[in-house]
Amino acid sequence: MDFPIHSLIDEAQAEAWVLAHFHPEGVSCPKCQASVSVARHFRKTATSGLQVYRCKRCESIYNLYSGTVFAGTQFRLSQMVLLLRGVCQGVSSS
Repeated sequence: MDFPIHSLIDEAQAEAWVLAHFHPEGVSCPKCQASVSVARHFRKTATSGLQVYRCKRCESIYNLYSGTVFAGTQFRLSQMVLLLRGVCQGVSSS
């Protein structure tokens, strides 16, 4: 995996990286598989800054981390990508 550190510290570019690697077909509801275009913006989390969606079909709540090993965490996108970078390189997360 390619982890260009200078660009992944930026939240918008980190979000694009997460979308490309964790959701290559786009974000969708984990319960009914409806696309994000069928959801409404529910809120933005204070800690991670993630956009949270509520599905209009099944009322399920989800975000970019749903369905990944990071589901339920509050890492900012740039933190999560840099953590993955360290793991792939065998570097300590401290």
